Amino acid sequence: MSASTEPGLSPEGPRRLPAPARRRQLLAVARDQFSANGFHTSTMDDIAKAADVTKPVLYQHFAGKSELYEAVLDSCIELFEHQVVTPRYSLTSPIRNAHAG
Repeated sequence: MSASTEPGLSPEGPRRLPAPARRRQLLAVARDQFSANGFHTSTMDDIAKAADVTKPVLYQHFAGKSELYEAVLDSCIELFEHQVVTPRYSLTSPIRNAHAG
């Protein structure tokens, strides 16, 4: 999902989102920024601007860039586990069943 399709981004500007939705939106934007520019080049200013929020809003959710980067990595690991690892080792996995016989 690209950051531009996240809730809270609209032509009229940012709107108030519940904290979990805002956090997901910020993680998506940060993931895109870190992917495009790398950790060292991406700034909290750039991420806040791309997310269409103020820097204080970004800092309400993440203490700093390192914490934000770790949260992005954690979310990517969770997605990988959910989409790849869990189905692979599920008892009903077609992949597992193909090797069981």
